[in-house]
Amino acid sequence: MEKQLAKKLLSYGREIYLSIVRSTTRKKVLNYLKNNGIATPFEISRRTGLDYANVRGAIFGNGKRFARETSLQFLGLVKSEPGPKGSTLYSLTPEGMKIAGMIEQMSIY
Repeated sequence: MEKQLAKKLLSYGREIYLSIVRSTTRKKVLNYLKNNGIATPFEISRRTGLDYANVRGAIFGNGKRFARETSLQFLGLVKSEPGPKGSTLYSLTPEGMKIAGMIEQMSIY
């Protein structure tokens, strides 16, 4: 079953597959958004225990540890929208929701 799911995840593209499989932070961000719908990076950080800078890097890249080209937003898994008081809210795209579901089934956290 896990090999089947890994193959299915790989069908979304090598970049997406490697970006997800290699990063616990990206997986946790996807999981949080899957289960909670919409959130700011600060909220994700606070509720998951992940470092705020790492959450931001996972979502849209920071040029250091998290390349923009492998960020969840660049890969089309997360979308943004304006939030209250100038904040930005993030949620999963339909593709991001499918991939988060696969990751959950694979138990690869």
